[in-house]
Amino acid sequence: MRPLFLSLLTSVLFSTGLSAREFTSTDGRKLNGEIVSVKGENVVLKVHTSTYTIPKSRFIAEDIKYIETWAEEQAKNIVPNMEVLVSSGKSNRSDRDDSYDDRRGHFQFSITIENQENGHKIEDAKLKLVVFGEECGRRDTYMIMQNTSFDFTLDFGDSTRLEADKVSYRFDDHAPALWGHKYEGYALEITNASGKTIYTKATPAKFQDKIEELIGLKRFTSFDGKVERTSTGSSYYIDR
Repeated sequence: MRPLFLSLLTSVLFSTGLSAREFTSTDGRKLNGEIVSVKGENVVLKVHTSTYTIPKSRFIAEDIKYIETWAEEQAKNIVPNMEVLVSSGKSNRSDRDDSYDDRRGHFQFSITIENQENGHKIEDAKLKLVVFGEECGRRDTYMIMQNTSFDFTLDFGDSTRLEADKVSYRFDDHAPALWGHKYEGYALEITNASGKTIYTKATPAKFQDKIEELIGLKRFTSFDGKVERTSTGSSYYIDR
């Protein structure tokens, strides 16, 4: 590694790229290059059209600090490759204690996340989940039935399973006695330590572009299908 490094420092012409930086080795040699990536204790520099992997320890303290700061900023913006599996645990059934068409339901979400981004640690991430139901007898009118969040950190290759509280509810979706809310869907958002959104999902699909609005709604907030009209309230038919 050392002969290649010394050869590179003595033979390369200074780059004129605006994003290039002049680096100084511990023995005082100069090199103009652009950081491509940082992998562990090594930095990958682009010099003209070639790339070189060099130990960070070969540079002076000021350059090492610059390299580490660059790596930290990049980590804030990366959208890691993750596998996210969502299970609602939803169940609806007839109320056997009632002679009418009343129904009982419940859900208990579990979310399994695996970090598949090689060399990247997902640190101090936050998952936000809202679950909503449609009001029986009023199409395209919904209510937030649960709003919860989790914090997690994952090294590459690790996975975690997050489990929300169980929520039970009652409803009747048969005329003429229409009341309560029945499960309709959810919105999920994961943000990294700097607040950047790195994963979203919503069902039904029509709410995919409304995740930001849904995540901000409190429990028992009612809203329309466009998430434009909202109102706060409560429900006697939703238990925790």
